[in-house]
Amino acid sequence: MNEPEVKSFDQCPVCGSTKRFVEELAKETKEAELMDPRLNFHMQIISGAATQPQDLAKAPIGTKVLMYEVVLDVCSDCGCVYAVKLIRREAKKSTRLFGPGDLQKGGGVGIPFPGAQNPRNN
Repeated sequence: MNEPEVKSFDQCPVCGSTKRFVEELAKETKEAELMDPRLNFHMQIISGAATQPQDLAKAPIGTKVLMYEVVLDVCSDCGCVYAVKLIRREAKKSTRLFGPGDLQKGGGVGIPFPGAQNPRNN
């Protein structure tokens, strides 16, 4: 798996609305020129390695690890919190530790993705 596997959900699974609360707030903020227009803003982004930290610590440098990212938002019409994007990718364990901005570049804790494109922006 070289390319990230990305699944997007355009509608609320409960009511079918396409209006997302935090996404709409971000759009209004961008229109008011109070946010960089290139940013994607969501209620919450959960990401990590699909393994226990102690197992990852024991794995040799260069070990392939599955990474995940779940992007959440809230339906503006019914209030349902749901995943708007699911991302799955493979990474190699590295000696470099996680740092500011690594997730936006596609990195993870101890598993950076040098030069990776951010699938959240696609």
